[in-house]
Amino acid sequence: MLPLTPLPASDAVLNDSAGASAAVVCWRCAKHVTPAEGLCPYCRAVLTAGSGQTKVPVQRRPAEARILRLIWVFVLLLGTSLVYGWINHFGFERHEPGPKSVARSRNQILIVEAIDMVLVGAALLWIGRPAPLARRSVRRRVLIWLVAAPLLAVMLGVNIGYHWLLRQALPSLPIDNYEWLGREMGWIILAICIQPAVVEEVFFRYLALGSLRSVMGDHAAVAISAIMFGMAHIGAPLSIPVLMVVGLFLGYVRVAGRTLVLPVLLHFAHNLVVVLLSLLS
Repeated sequence: MLPLTPLPASDAVLNDSAGASAAVVCWRCAKHVTPAEGLCPYCRAVLTAGSGQTKVPVQRRPAEARILRLIWVFVLLLGTSLVYGWINHFGFERHEPGPKSVARSRNQILIVEAIDMVLVGAALLWIGRPAPLARRSVRRRVLIWLVAAPLLAVMLGVNIGYHWLLRQALPSLPIDNYEWLGREMGWIILAICIQPAVVEEVFFRYLALGSLRSVMGDHAAVAISAIMFGMAHIGAPLSIPVLMVVGLFLGYVRVAGRTLVLPVLLHFAHNLVVVLLSLLS
C-alpha cells in the first residue's frame, strides 16, 4: 500500500527522465500517489506538473486527524442544539406574555450561541485551516454572484413550501414565530440572522467542507457537510430535511464562488426573510 505521510513541499512532485509524473503528494488528500490520467486515484483531484517540479502545499496535519477532530466538534455542536431544543420545547414557556418571558428567551438563545461561537473558535485553532480553494477567473466569480440571488429565492420557496406542507399534514404543529420577542427586533437580527450566518458558515462551509475535501471529491464533501448542517439543527428535527437542501446550495456556492463571503450573505438573507415572514404571518 502506498504511504499516507505527506512529503516535504520540495519533494512534492518528481518527474522521471521520460517526463512522466513518478511521485506526487496530492494537494487535496495529502497522499503519496501515482497520478492516473492527471488525477489523484484517491480523491480525483487534478494533479499537474510544471517544468521539473510542481510545488504542493504541505498539509498542516494528516487528513485523518483533521476529520476526527472535526467530528468531535460537530458532536459538541449537536449537544448544544439538543439542549436548546429540549429547553425550548419542554422547559420554559416562551409564549407566556410579559417582559420576563422575553428576557428569558433572549438569554437562552444568547447562551447557546455564545457556546457555539466558543466551540467554532476553538475548532479553528484545533483543526487548523484547510487547504485553500483554487482561484477562479473574475468572469466566473461575477457569474456566481449574479445567479446566487435567484437561486436563493428558489431555496426560500422550497423552505416555505416545505413548512407549509408540514402544517397541512400536521395541523397541531406549533408555528415558529418571533412575535413573542416583542420589539426586540435589533437583537433578533443579531441572534437569528447575523450570528448563525457567520458562525455556521465558518464551521460548515469553511472548516467542515474544506477538511472533507482533503479526503474526497467536491460533490461528496458538499453533500456530507450539508447533512452535518441539517443535523446541527436537531433542536428543530422536522426542519432537518429542508435545511440539508439549503446546506447543499450554500456548499456549492462556496465551492463555485471560491469565497466564504457569498455564503455568509446568502445565509443572512435567508434567515432575515424567514424572520420577516414569520412576523408578518
